[in-house]
Formats: sequence, structure tokens, C-alpha cells
Amino acid sequence: MKLRPSVRRFAEDMERALRVHDEDRGPRGWAKDSREALFARLGMEVDELRNAIKGSFMSLEQRNYERRKETADVGNFAMMIHDLSRP
Repeated sequence: MKLRPSVRRFAEDMERALRVHDEDRGPRGWAKDSREALFARLGMEVDELRNAIKGSFMSLEQRNYERRKETADVGNFAMMIHDLSRP
């Protein structure tokens, strides 16, 4: 399956964010977390994304960086729940 350019860019940002924690948690460090704990973290990341979207005190460049970072974090926590829901 060929990924759409926007999906590929999003996935690459998600992967970059995950790799930051590989040394301390391992490549599937979320496997030991409960879905409920991950869902709570997802909610926290959604709040951070909301703040980044509002971020009128930041420059446009900084707002766009924060939005990309926070959307990747939201995507990662959703992915983790998805991963734990597989057979």
C-alpha cells in the first residue's frame, strides 16, 4: 500500500517522537501500560494540542512546530491503544 504524502509525513513525525523514548522504555514500551492509562495520556495530549492551536503568544513558526509535535503525540497515544487492542 502506498501511503499518501500527508499520512507518510504524519507517520514520520510520530516515529521521531517515539524514538525519543526508546532508550528508556524500549521500542514497544507502552505494552506494559493499560488502555485506561494510555487513554488518560491521550486526553492530556489533546489538551496540549488545544493549547498549541490557541497559542497566539507564539510566532507562527513556533505555533506550527508545536501543532505538529502535539498532533504526533495525540496520534501516538491513539496508535498505542490500537496496538494493544490487536489480537
